[in-house]
Amino acid sequence: KWCIEDIDYKLKKFAFALFYCMEIIDSIFRLMHSKRFYNINYKPKIGEATYDEIGNPKFTRYIKASLRKRYIAFDVETTGLNPYKGDRIFEVAAVLFIDGKPVKYFSSLVYPKRFIPWEASRVNGISNMLIWLAPSEDVVYRNLIEFIEESLNGNTIICAYNADFHFDFLYEAFGRFKYKADIKCIDTLYLARKYIRNTENYKLGTIMEYYGFKFNTHCALDDALGCGKVLWAILEDLDKKEQAQ
Repeated sequence: KWCIEDIDYKLKKFAFALFYCMEIIDSIFRLMHSKRFYNINYKPKIGEATYDEIGNPKFTRYIKASLRKRYIAFDVETTGLNPYKGDRIFEVAAVLFIDGKPVKYFSSLVYPKRFIPWEASRVNGISNMLIWLAPSEDVVYRNLIEFIEESLNGNTIICAYNADFHFDFLYEAFGRFKYKADIKCIDTLYLARKYIRNTENYKLGTIMEYYGFKFNTHCALDDALGCGKVLWAILEDLDKKEQAQ
């Protein structure tokens, strides 16, 4: 007869064996989907209505008025830094803001067919075993497309903190799944550097604390929410300066 300790021991052995099998399968996927299987030089153009290039926003009255009505804040967590060399999104989030208030949320883990480096897991607390249970890319991006549909033709602006990084990953994914989009975007990091002074640095957490917001970093949903709040705070600061002139 097995005692509880025996069952517990065997379950742990099974869990470890399953984990190592997952790592092997993950490595096979990593090899199969390496850069020789993808056109990694494909890099679609971000919509030009709000950008000359990423980092140079045309922050016009029309854009400010549009942002005061509604915008979507966006964030991703990734396996690395370069989507055109095989790195992938493993968590994505978007938040719809209306009149400066978050009203609708989208958040999902993504199975990226990639191994998440230990350094990334240590920062965001998301393990490879957890990712193994996540929905596939095609399912997640189909749901994301539905959530941000109003932004795909530029009707609603999307903001991201360090937009170049986030939209490189988003557009690489869109390219692989043949989605078309002409997204208008605002880089909240650029705006923070342009309009905020007397701060230690321009990390999202620092800027959120500057405005008195509570910060929980390296979770895509919390980062997207924080990015949207910072954008609204910057808009309010600009309104106060314009009224004072």
